[in-house]
Amino acid sequence: MIRMIRWLVLAVFGAVLGGCSSTPSLVDTGPTPAQIGAAGQAQGPVHWGGQIIKVKNLSDRTVIEVLAHPLDGDGRPRVDLETQGRFLVERDGFLEPQRYSTSRLLEVRGRLQGFTDGQVGDAPYRYP
Repeated sequence: MIRMIRWLVLAVFGAVLGGCSSTPSLVDTGPTPAQIGAAGQAQGPVHWGGQIIKVKNLSDRTVIEVLAHPLDGDGRPRVDLETQGRFLVERDGFLEPQRYSTSRLLEVRGRLQGFTDGQVGDAPYRYP
């Protein structure tokens, strides 16, 4: 009987550890920002996320530059995986830069409306 209880405890313990070590599945969000940039067509709905690089408040809107990462099943950016390019998020009105600070994670759903030419360091970059 004690042997059976030990075996049962070990089996449950192993199952619990196995559940803790599993990684969440990734969400298929369609073409990545890098793929959109390479294709040259930026229209349609997107579901992207990543790490905030920069926030810029303009007179009528806020622009957020994001380093894209794949999203897990809960919509959280997986910063431990390969980056997927960069993209810009535009939102009407003022967004508090402290709330949307550098390195915070962001998930967005929206509609692509073209490209914005910019630079990453000294290199030209075309942001979807």
